[in-house]
Amino acid sequence: MLLCFHRAFLFMLDHHPNVRKEMELKIKNFIESEDARHKQVTPDLGVFLAMVSVSEQFTFDQVRQSYVFESLDRKVLYMSNTVPELLDIENKDLDETRANKTFEATCLTNKGFRIQLFFSFFIG
Repeated sequence: MLLCFHRAFLFMLDHHPNVRKEMELKIKNFIESEDARHKQVTPDLGVFLAMVSVSEQFTFDQVRQSYVFESLDRKVLYMSNTVPELLDIENKDLDETRANKTFEATCLTNKGFRIQLFFSFFIG
């Protein structure tokens, strides 16, 4: 299914060069500007990775650092909103609980990232 989506995405970009131009600009801005990485500008990092996978100008290697930093920032924000007791870093009793809750809460995003990483490495 991922390959079908990828092929459809490429087909759409081939027939709508203005969309490709806007997409390439979004990727460029994401790399160059922290402001362009905020959730208000780039609401879905999975969609961003899909854009990188069809980019003619940028590779995953070029966006990796910016992507990883933004992804980690979002995970911290998500965790602080979802499991606020994890913000208590002074409480050493939470160490095992903190690790388990963090792992559970980030499993879905980690799985999506691994799929995209595999795809970009072997196909993109």
